[in-house]
Amino acid sequence: MTRREKVMATTLIVVMSVMGGGMLFHLFVYQPISEAREQLKDEREKNQTAQNNLADAEAQITNILHRNPRLSQWQKISLPPRNPEAKTAGVTLEEQRKSHETRLQNLYDEYLTTLLTKNGFPSESIVITPRAVDRRAVPKLRGDEPVYSKLAFGVEAHGDLRAVVDSLRAFHKANLLHSIRNLTVSLAQPRGRVAPQAGAIDLSMQIEALMVNGAEERKDLLPEKISYPLHVLPRDPERVYDAMLARNIFTGGTSGSPYGDEDPKSAKAKENKKDVLSFVKLTMLCRDTDKRGWYATLYDQGKGGDEILLSRLWNELKISDHSQNTLLDAKVVLIDEKQLIFKVDGKYYRMQCGDFVYDALYDKDKGTEKPLRKEELKELGIQP
Repeated sequence: MTRREKVMATTLIVVMSVMGGGMLFHLFVYQPISEAREQLKDEREKNQTAQNNLADAEAQITNILHRNPRLSQWQKISLPPRNPEAKTAGVTLEEQRKSHETRLQNLYDEYLTTLLTKNGFPSESIVITPRAVDRRAVPKLRGDEPVYSKLAFGVEAHGDLRAVVDSLRAFHKANLLHSIRNLTVSLAQPRGRVAPQAGAIDLSMQIEALMVNGAEERKDLLPEKISYPLHVLPRDPERVYDAMLARNIFTGGTSGSPYGDEDPKSAKAKENKKDVLSFVKLTMLCRDTDKRGWYATLYDQGKGGDEILLSRLWNELKISDHSQNTLLDAKVVLIDEKQLIFKVDGKYYRMQCGDFVYDALYDKDKGTEKPLRKEELKELGIQP
């Protein structure tokens, strides 16, 4: 072999060695590292997606509990998924479950009947019918076990408006995980040849109660005790739902005192100022034909009746609630084509056509009073 051939052979061996080493490096080092990096990137993206989904779920749970804090006690207020005293040897779990659901249906039927009767519905007018439930729509836990089971009922009852209001309030305050899915309230219809009593109401409801897996096992329908009193929404202590009875929306008349058994002259019977003054509206500013001055009219949309007439002569603006408690005692100091200015406790306030009294007195967002400033009074020619 000549020298030239030796050099060429050596060069070829070196080139082949380099190329082979490169291929081996690519196959056994670079490619696995690249694949591992891609896999790590995919796993990080999946992990980030899972963390985002978890954060969204936690935010949703927080929002739900903020709106309805009672759901934090779901283990207690759920219908019991099992009766610990009903576990019998030789009886399959499926048979025990069916027996338990049948017993719960009977207990819940008795509970609804007692609730409606106690709150004013005649027992003979109450009809409660179990309804079928679509179990396919219920989410599943691991395996085929459902997250919860539903008991559904149709309820028909015949009574007055007070019975409806009291029954719905009692239903919502009960320590049970149940809800009204559909509600219809209407004036009672004739039954055969028998005409309904004046003001009678037909109530129709579709009710669902949840039995959640993992909830407290107990014998009775209602829990014995809970960790803390459940809040009933809305949690505004100033709301008086019995006020609906003062103006029956079905008959236009009254259905008893809007404050139940409380003395309407007592301080407790006084309506909230916002609930009354928010419905008293300035409807007109007008100058009379004899040019004796301007006058204004206000209308109480809550009470109805005649409009309130105001002028420089009839300048007393008094607004009261249904129990004749005075909520506003003001003096009119100016009426012109643009505005009505009135004075309350040494402060001056402005209303324009279409304004409500409460909005003239208070800032909507802050809830603070908004009297006219000294500069505004000076422009109007009013000396405080």
